[in-house]
Amino acid sequence: PAAGAPPLVMSYEAFAGPRGPHADRVGLIMPTSICSGQVASLIAADLDARGERPLGLTRFVALAHTEGCGAANADDLYLETLAGHLQHPFTVRALLLEHGCEKTHNDAVQEWLRVRGVDPAAFGYASVQLDGGIAKVRARAAAWFTEQTQGLPAAAVAQAGAGDLRLAVMSSGPREEAAAAALGRFCAGAVAAGATVVVPDNDALLAEPGFRAALFAGEARPTLDYGVRAERSGLHVMRAPTADPSETVTGLGGTGAELMVALVGGAPLQAHPMVPMLQVGRGGGLDLEGLEAGALEALASATLSRRYRPRAAASGNVRFQLTRGELGISL
Repeated sequence: PAAGAPPLVMSYEAFAGPRGPHADRVGLIMPTSICSGQVASLIAADLDARGERPLGLTRFVALAHTEGCGAANADDLYLETLAGHLQHPFTVRALLLEHGCEKTHNDAVQEWLRVRGVDPAAFGYASVQLDGGIAKVRARAAAWFTEQTQGLPAAAVAQAGAGDLRLAVMSSGPREEAAAAALGRFCAGAVAAGATVVVPDNDALLAEPGFRAALFAGEARPTLDYGVRAERSGLHVMRAPTADPSETVTGLGGTGAELMVALVGGAPLQAHPMVPMLQVGRGGGLDLEGLEAGALEALASATLSRRYRPRAAASGNVRFQLTRGELGISL
């Protein structure tokens, strides 16, 4: 339950879709292992260099990550996070890329999706080894995206409001109590307007009296596991099994967040490669100093409308790091 608050008022330019407005349209190349990660990045760069934007796509993104052949004792965290990004509101078309000899290969992801009621045929699949090497798999991936988007109309532009927000918030470093309370009021207003707001359960914001009082009307207990898509709007707490900020950011991306806001005291965080992160507070390299009334709403609207690119994304200070949880190990 969220604390009562006046509904947030803001608007932004989004795209119309079958599941409602969404703020970006991405062609996603999802590597299933570290061995296919760099090839996935090459494919995304190839496709972006063409300058073609079928279906109103704004960009191609590869979520190259740190886990080798997969993980032991953490397969659920690994696969659920991948599935969350495949079903992210930004993802218009997605292709899974395996290397061919890893533990977590395309078939493993397909089975995970099938068991959870997601049609594996909605996605493309390619294999560095099975398709004959790097050059051939790059050509295959490009051909798949062309086939998927050829002749289909571009997405219509739609005006979205605060109730359409899918927001994640977190913090790093020392926090000013007034800023934490202001962020709590912003989130409470978003929830009152009908938005989805996700807070990780390991974040120090949950220990800030001003933030908790402004946002929570009851116990701040997890309602989502790590990286799991938030199917219902409202206030959510995501279980975060480690204290690594990059792993928390990656998990928040899997929940379907379209905008992240981090309250920062000191050095900026590494942001998500696909989901924009606004960093506010006190310190160098942030997007917004302080949280004066109306400033965050205006910057959030500009970011979601793609008129403003957060500084971390613009500088390439991004990272996609899958967690191994409390007991998992990389293979």
